[in-house]
Amino acid sequence: LFATVTVTDGDDDVDTAQVDIGSRVSFQDDGPLAITPESGSITNAAGETTSGLLDSSTTPPPFAFNFGSDGAGAGAYGGLVFTGMNDEELIDGAALEDADGNALFSNTVAITLSGFGTNVLTASAGATTVFTMTLDSSTGQYTMEMFAKIDDGSFDFDNFATAGAGNFTWVGVAGDEAPDKDLLVTGGIVGVDQVNNDSDDLAIGNQWIDAAKLDSRDNFTPAEIIRLDFVNLGIDANTGSRTLATIDDTLAPDPVTHYDVNNAGFTIMQTQAGRPVDVRISAIDETSDISGTDIAADLTTSPEEIDQIVQVTIITNSLTDPDGETYFREDGNNTWVTWLENDVIVHNLEGATPNLPNLRDRIFVSTEDGFNRLEISNAEAVNSGDAFAIGDVEVGAAGQDIDLAFNSEIVDGDGDANSIGLIGITLNPEAIVG
Repeated sequence: LFATVTVTDGDDDVDTAQVDIGSRVSFQDDGPLAITPESGSITNAAGETTSGLLDSSTTPPPFAFNFGSDGAGAGAYGGLVFTGMNDEELIDGAALEDADGNALFSNTVAITLSGFGTNVLTASAGATTVFTMTLDSSTGQYTMEMFAKIDDGSFDFDNFATAGAGNFTWVGVAGDEAPDKDLLVTGGIVGVDQVNNDSDDLAIGNQWIDAAKLDSRDNFTPAEIIRLDFVNLGIDANTGSRTLATIDDTLAPDPVTHYDVNNAGFTIMQTQAGRPVDVRISAIDETSDISGTDIAADLTTSPEEIDQIVQVTIITNSLTDPDGETYFREDGNNTWVTWLENDVIVHNLEGATPNLPNLRDRIFVSTEDGFNRLEISNAEAVNSGDAFAIGDVEVGAAGQDIDLAFNSEIVDGDGDANSIGLIGITLNPEAIVG
C-alpha cells in the first residue's frame, strides 16, 4: 500500500513521490455483532411451542444489522448455527444435558442431539423426536417445539384394573412410565382388610375407606387404612391375589424392594353422599424388604418408621390455581391442614359427584428426605358415615423445572463468526387442572 504525495512550490514547480505505508495502515473486516438472546420458558408437554428474540436489546434494530456489511453467511442456515450446550462445543450424537450437567431422558430413553453446525437442532429419544430448536435470521427469533415430554422425575399410577375387579389381599400395579417402579396396595390390617379396586379407584372392603365405628355394644372398629408401598414388583401388568403369601411366591424380585419418592400423593376420586371428607396421611420409611414368611410383618408399620411430613400441597379443581396451595409444618395449623406429631390431617377434601364429575381434589406430601410408603386413612368422626375412595397415585406430580442452555453463533458473509449468548429455556411441568 502506497501513498502518493504531490508538492507544488511558490512558482508552481511540481514534484511527486510515493511513500510505502503498507506496514502502517490496515483495514479491519467488520464482523458480526455479539448479541444476547432473551430467555424463554415452555410447558414440558407434547404440542407446546415457544419463541424468543435472539437480540434482547430494548430497541433492537432490524436483525440483519447484526451481520455487518458482509451480510449473513453460513449458506442455507441464514448465518445462524448451533455449536453446543452449557458453554461446551458438541457434535451430533451428544447427550442432552440440563444446565447442571444431568443427562436427560424421555420415557426412560436417553436423549441425544443432532444438527450442530446448522440452524435446526433436534433432540431425539431413539426414533422419537422430543423437540426441535430453530434459529431464524429472517425474524431474529428462536423457536422451540415440543413433540414429547422430557422425564422430570414425575410419574403416576392411574389404571388399577386387574384380571378381575373385586376384593384382593394385595394388588400390584405395574409402572408403565418407569418399568422398575411399581405400586403395591394393601389394607390396613394386613391379610385381613381387602383392597377393593376397579379401573380408576382404590378403596377397602365395600368400595369406601370408612371412618371408625362404634356399635351399640361398644364394639369399636378403627378407621380403615389403605397402604401404598412404592416397590419394584417385576411385573408388566397389574395383578392381585387373595393370598398374602403369593407376594413372595409369584413375583419375580425376591425380595421385593422399595424405592424412595417425595412430593407424592393421590386424588380423591369420590366421596360417599358427595360430602367433603377429612383424610389422615402418614409417610413411612420402611426398612424391611417384602418376602418370605414375614410378609405381614414387612407390611406393618412400626412407630419409629413414620417420617415427619413437612409439606402438603392441595390442588383443587381450579383453572385459576392449577398449581394449588402449599402448606408448611413450620407455619402451623390452618383450615386445611392439621399437623400431628408426624402425620397430617387434610380437611374438607372433595371428590366427584354426579353433577360435578371433575371436582376431584389432589393431595401431595413431602418429607425432608423422601419416603417409600404412604398410609391413608379416614379421619372423620366415629360413625360419621363419610367415606372416600382414592385414585391416580402420583409421584412428583408437580414435576421439576428443567433448565436448558444452548450455544450458537452468528456468521457473516465472509465467514467471520461471533457468539450468540446462551439461549436459556426453562421447561415447566405441565399444570394439573383436574
